[in-house]
Amino acid sequence: MITLIYLVYVMGIFLGPVSGRISNRFGGGNTLVAGSLILGITGAGFGFEYGGWNGVLYCVAGFLVIPIFTGIVEQRASKKNKG
Repeated sequence: MITLIYLVYVMGIFLGPVSGRISNRFGGGNTLVAGSLILGITGAGFGFEYGGWNGVLYCVAGFLVIPIFTGIVEQRASKKNKG
C-alpha cells in the first residue's frame, strides 16, 4: 500500500508541470472544462455501475455541474481581460 502512495506522489511530480503547460497553452477555463468532462464521464460510468441511471444523474450533478460552471466563468473572465 505504501508503494502505491509513493507512486501517486511521483506521478504528481510529473503531471503538475504538464497540466500547467496545458493550461497555459489552451487557457485555464478550457482546461477546467475538458478535465471536468473527463471526470464526469468517468463518474457517470461508476454511477451507472453502482446505482443505475439514478446514480448517473447524481454523479453528473455532483461532479460535473460545479467544475463546468467554474470553467465557463473563467473563460468569460479571461475574454474580458483580453478584449
